[in-house]
Amino acid sequence: MATSRDECSRSEACAAHGRCELVGASCTATESGCAARPACKNQGACGVKDGVCAATDDAHCQSTEGCADEGRCSAVAGECRPRGDDCKASEACVKYGRCTVKDGHCATTSSADCEQGENCKLSALCTFRDGRCQVVGSDDCKKSEPCQRQGVCSFVADTYKSGHGKSPGCTIATHDDCRQSLACKERGYCWRKPTGDRKAGGFVCSK
Repeated sequence: MATSRDECSRSEACAAHGRCELVGASCTATESGCAARPACKNQGACGVKDGVCAATDDAHCQSTEGCADEGRCSAVAGECRPRGDDCKASEACVKYGRCTVKDGHCATTSSADCEQGENCKLSALCTFRDGRCQVVGSDDCKKSEPCQRQGVCSFVADTYKSGHGKSPGCTIATHDDCRQSLACKERGYCWRKPTGDRKAGGFVCSK
């Protein structure tokens, strides 16, 4: 039982849950008090639910970093969580292919998710297998910017870039890889030539 607003404002319940105002004989949260707390801006806990600060409206969540970064843009059971298409607009999807809501989080569940991420565009990690995005064939390589720009379009089981077992990836395997690239069309780099540096791919497109 609380006897003053001061007592409420100094309590652990105030610090942890926004129960900083005296109402009757209890410390409780208020809309105005919750809206002024850092947890409103950071976690979307701007409204009141069951006497504590909570996310009670999607608008509370949509201005938080958690929405932009992790797709936590909808108010669900007092918390900001992903729902519907929230993940698809998030950094988690754009960068890492975590584009589908699963168990209250943004997750990668299919190759379609992988293909939306930067790791597909930049590193050909476009196929969902064994719980993650991987490069498993030349089709993955052909979806990547290094293929389109530099002719790095053919799958290889080991790029020799890892010191711990095989490291699959993409390489320039033929003159045709070079000929379809922007490097050929814009600068005339249409021929596959060895570089001698296997860890850097071993080949480049050149004149």
